[in-house]
Amino acid sequence: MSPIVLVPRRSGVGTSPPGSGPPEMPRRRRRRMWALALVAAMLAPLVVVAGAERSEALDRPYRSFDTRSGAKPGSGANVCRQIFAPQAGSFPSSQRVRSVSVNLTVVQQTGAGWVTAYRSGGSRPGVASLNYGASGPVSGNTVVEVNHRGEACFYVSRSAHLIVDVTAGHSTQSYVPVQPFRAGTTVSGARATPGRPYCVRVARNGVPSNARAVQVTVAARQPIDRGFLTVYDPSGARPNVSTVNYARNQTIGNGTAVPMSRDGRVCVYTSATSHIYVDVVGYFPVSTPHDVSSPSRLIDTRRIPGFVPRAGTKCHTVVGRNKLQADALSSYLTVTLLNQSSANAYLTVFRSGVSRPGTSSVNAPARETRANNVWSRVGPDGKICVYSSHAAHYLIDASVAINGTEFVPRPHSRCGEIVPGGSGFNEVYSCWTTPVIISIRTQNGFSPWEGVCVPARGTIRLDKSYTQASLQTYFLQGVPGGSRLAGPMPC
Repeated sequence: MSPIVLVPRRSGVGTSPPGSGPPEMPRRRRRRMWALALVAAMLAPLVVVAGAERSEALDRPYRSFDTRSGAKPGSGANVCRQIFAPQAGSFPSSQRVRSVSVNLTVVQQTGAGWVTAYRSGGSRPGVASLNYGASGPVSGNTVVEVNHRGEACFYVSRSAHLIVDVTAGHSTQSYVPVQPFRAGTTVSGARATPGRPYCVRVARNGVPSNARAVQVTVAARQPIDRGFLTVYDPSGARPNVSTVNYARNQTIGNGTAVPMSRDGRVCVYTSATSHIYVDVVGYFPVSTPHDVSSPSRLIDTRRIPGFVPRAGTKCHTVVGRNKLQADALSSYLTVTLLNQSSANAYLTVFRSGVSRPGTSSVNAPARETRANNVWSRVGPDGKICVYSSHAAHYLIDASVAINGTEFVPRPHSRCGEIVPGGSGFNEVYSCWTTPVIISIRTQNGFSPWEGVCVPARGTIRLDKSYTQASLQTYFLQGVPGGSRLAGPMPC
C-alpha cells in the first residue's frame, strides 16, 4: 500500500508577527486533523525518525582523519577537526548528536606520551584519553563531546601521527558528557595488587548517583609484570574479562562503560601489582534506553571447536548470547587481540551484511595482547564480523546492549533524511520496528503533527515547504509499559 498523504496545518505565514508563532487552529479543524491522523495510522505506514535521540552505532564506522596524509603533529599540538558530519555513517542529522564514540590510534611516535580528546572551543581537561609508549601502534576508545559543528580537538603531548575512527554518536537522552575529571589514582600512595583492588567514587562532579553507568578511562602505570585490568561494579561479582591489557612497566589505558554501586563507586582489579588511574568523561542517565551491566563474554576463539586463526574475515552469531537478546541491534564491545605474530596486527569489527570499513578496532604490536572498546551494530542475521590482519585469536565481551525497539537503518538507507517524493511531496522514512507515538516540530516551534500513532517502518509524506533545514526535531513521547527501555510509547 502506498504511503498516506497528510498535509499538515500551515504556519500562517504573513498573518503573525516574526517570532510570534502560528495562529491557533480552529477547534473543528483540529478535530478533523486528528481524525485524519488516526485513520491514516490504521490504513498506511507513516514515519518519524527519532534515532538521533539515542546512542547510535554506525552502520559502517568511518575514518574521520589520519594525519599520516600530512605533517606529523608536534609535541604539544592541538589537532581540531570536524569528526562528525550529517552525511557520515547512518545518521540523518548532527543537530542532536552531542557526543561521539571514537577509536584513537597513535603510530610513529617519537616517545611516550598521551592524547586528550575534548570539545572544540572548550577548555582542555587535565586527563588522558589515550596513553602511548615509545614504540608500536597503540589504540584506545573514548567518548568525546563535539560542538554544534561536530568538531572536537585532540591534544598530542609527544609528537606522533594520530588516527581517529568514529563508531557511534550519542544524544543526551542516552549519554551525558561531563567535563572530564580524575576520579582517583594510586600514584601518590601504594600500588594496587591482585588482592587489593582499587575502588573510587565516580558519582560526583556532575555524575548523579542514580546514573545507569559511567564512561571511564582507566590506565595502568608501571606494572611489575604483564597482566590486565578489569573495571567492575563492586556490588556484584568481578567479571572474568579484561578492560586493559598491559606489558611490564607500561603505561596504557582504555575507555569503557561500567555500572556503579549504590554508593557511586567502581573498582579496578589488576592481575599484577600496578599503579592505576581512573578518569570520568560522562555517564548513561537513568533514562538511557540501553541495557548497561557488567561485561559478559560473547566470543573466545580459543574455545571455538575447529577455529584456526587466519588473516581475513570471520563472522560470528552473537544474538541470544548472554545480554544480547534475540532482537539485539547493537552493542558496546571490548575486543581483545592476542597477537602472536612477529608483526603489528589489528582487528576490525563490523556488522554482517556490509562491506568491511576502512577502520581498525584494536591494534597490537608484535607478540603483544591489547584490548579496546568499540560500538558495533549487529547484522540482520544476528552476526558481527571480525577482520584480522594477521593470524590471531581474539576475545569479544559485551558491556552495553541495545535490545528491542530502536532506531534501525532498515529497510531504507537514508533514514531520517527528507528526500524528494512524487506528486509534489517530500518523504521521510521510518526506522522504527514497532508502532510508536511521535511528534514533529519545526525550528520556529510550529508542530504540524503532535502525538500521531505511526506504524512500523513506513513513510510519511510532507508538503514540499517542509525541508531538512526547516524540520528541527523528531522526537518520541512517553515510555513503553513494563519495559526497561526509555523509548517510544506503543500505540
